[in-house]
Amino acid sequence: MFIDYWFLLPLVTLAGGLFALAPLGVHVLRRGVVFIDLAVAQAAAASTLWLQVFYHTHDAAILVSSSVLGALLCAVLVARITVVWPERREALIGLIYVLGAALGLMAAQFNPHGKDDLQQLLATDILWSDETDALLAVVSGLVIFFIQRWRKETFGKDLYFYSVFAVITSLLVQSLGVFLVFILLIAPALLLERLCTFLSAIVIAIGVLIGLGLSWYVDLPSGVSIALSLACIALAGVIFNFKSP
Repeated sequence: MFIDYWFLLPLVTLAGGLFALAPLGVHVLRRGVVFIDLAVAQAAAASTLWLQVFYHTHDAAILVSSSVLGALLCAVLVARITVVWPERREALIGLIYVLGAALGLMAAQFNPHGKDDLQQLLATDILWSDETDALLAVVSGLVIFFIQRWRKETFGKDLYFYSVFAVITSLLVQSLGVFLVFILLIAPALLLERLCTFLSAIVIAIGVLIGLGLSWYVDLPSGVSIALSLACIALAGVIFNFKSP
């Protein structure tokens, strides 16, 4: 019973993250701002790492608050960029990502446990998800479902979309990691452009199972394994031009 419950939490966390990120990924592709996920997630991670430099804590509420603040600042900057120089927004968002990554690496150097914290934020082992991770993921998925169902106009305005995106991403990056957040955002959105929703869901489920199997048999971090599996599947779908009949 304990084993079943233990394994249920990672699955709930993954499912909640997928329901939250996949719809956002569709809007990201439509806007042509793919790098925004990496930039915002990296800003959230850097904010958390610098908090650890000046104030050592493992309090989930404090870490999440710091992550949300960093992500929101990044989102506001991205929203401004899309107005000032929209033709070069991807290049500028890429610079913001590099800035966040550099700040994160610098913070890791000042913290005795910084390298471990950085690795955890980049590639979390999803199998160690707890009740808080699962709850945040489920709430994130429900929030996006509510907006999609009853407040679609919210995503029509850049500032609102980027703000919601920043909050959801910063919440999930703590439990899923930067890599898995990015792949759950982009891979389903790419598959939905070529396959129907049902087939896309099956492909994603297969990718997750392959990733978990790879993690189990090769003893790799589950977050990295799932991200690797889904990235390969998404690329294969493009290369071999998979499309629904």
